[in-house]
Amino acid sequence: MSRTSPIVLALLLACGPGGGGQGPAAVPARSQPGAKETAARPEGPPGASLVLSTPGPRSQTAAAADSSGPAEAAAPPVDPSWFRADLFAGATVIKKGHTRADAEGKISAQITLQLADGTTREACIDTLRAAVAADVPKLDELKADDRTTLTGDAGRYVVTLICGEAKGHMTAFLSWRGLPTE
Repeated sequence: MSRTSPIVLALLLACGPGGGGQGPAAVPARSQPGAKETAARPEGPPGASLVLSTPGPRSQTAAAADSSGPAEAAAPPVDPSWFRADLFAGATVIKKGHTRADAEGKISAQITLQLADGTTREACIDTLRAAVAADVPKLDELKADDRTTLTGDAGRYVVTLICGEAKGHMTAFLSWRGLPTE
């Protein structure tokens, strides 16, 4: 048992519920190198926060808490309506992800889908064009031997859409970069 364990236990007993203190929010958490910190708001006096540490890289919320006080939980990015895994019937998600917002608040998101057997590149492109038409009416098309790439600008974000064969299966790649939609 480490030397800090009895100290932490004593502080929790003294400051915890019924201990006469302000509760767990009064106990500052000690960060470990590489620890992931998240902020939570327990019930109690305004501005009180509890910082939890878990192994792993630091989160964006923790970085914001370090520089501007207690942080609110970051809302998940709002994707354009066409950006969804069920765009193609029978498709399987190979990879899906979002990046953190950069200094300008821009994020990027991508989905890679393995399409159902028998789906052609033309059917893939037609589906993507129809899906984004309301948001991105003008798409530039670049055809290569094994894939077709569509790019366009929706104002708040830019899109990159690719259809082509990968590992013997028709694959669709959907991506957007910019400000989340409202």
